[in-house]
Amino acid sequence: MMVHNRSSFADKQQVKLQETPEHIPEGETPHTVVLFAHDDLVDAVLPGDRVKVTGVFRAVPVRPNPRQRTTRSVFRTFLDVVHVQRV
Repeated sequence: MMVHNRSSFADKQQVKLQETPEHIPEGETPHTVVLFAHDDLVDAVLPGDRVKVTGVFRAVPVRPNPRQRTTRSVFRTFLDVVHVQRV
């Protein structure tokens, strides 16, 4: 049971960063990277903004079944955002 009076909460936001159309070779789809913003960085940018992002690149192993201990050799990658600058 969760006691709200004794709990602390933090903001967290998942953002998908996409490559700019000028840097995409013709006929290819743009690459995307998942970013996680915390606390003050939540809602710092809006869709369509061009940004420079600084962060920690992380890789987490994928579990086919959460109840089992085994993991696949494929990793899920994302970036923990430290700083965002609008360009």
